Order: sequence, then structure tokens, then C-alpha cells
Amino acid sequence: NLTGQAACVKCPAGEFQPERGQTSCDLCAAGGYCDNTEDCGGGFAPCRAGTYNEKTGSSSPDACQQCPPGTSSPIAGAVSSETCASCRAGTFGGEPG
Repeated sequence: NLTGQAACVKCPAGEFQPERGQTSCDLCAAGGYCDNTEDCGGGFAPCRAGTYNEKTGSSSPDACQQCPPGTSSPIAGAVSSETCASCRAGTFGGEPG
């Protein structure tokens, strides 16, 4: 029972709660990670463009996987490697991400 507590409990890494007055935390969504649970927005940070994260509950930017060489993705917060598209003719992507 969480009534009558002397202090609120911080959400653990990989979880967040952006709303006031809640009794539990939610898993961090796919497409990013939650490493700052004291942030007013709930601590969610999207993976940068060129990366993706298919898993929920991540707590580190290391959870964001780089698009393979020869592909790119302009989408921040991507939840799937399917956002990594092959480079167009006349361009290349020699590095991951």
C-alpha cells in the first residue's frame, strides 16, 4: 500500500512516470531510453537519427543500435531497423549509423 508514505520513490532506471500522483512507474518506450527519471517529462530520450531501439525498458543510450553500413535513417526515436533505408545511388554510408 502506497498511502501515507513519508517520501515518494524514484522510478528505477528504464522506467518513468511523467504524471503526478501515480502509484507506479511505466517501462520506457521503444525508440529511446530513460536515464534521467527526475526529468519533468518522465526522463525519455529518443534514439538519435541513424539509430533505433526495438526494446522497452532501456536505461542507456547504448540501447540504441546503429543502422548497418550502407544504410541511413533520418528518424529520431526509431523503433525498428526497418527505418534504416539503403543509401541512394550516388551516395554511400561506409560507417554504421
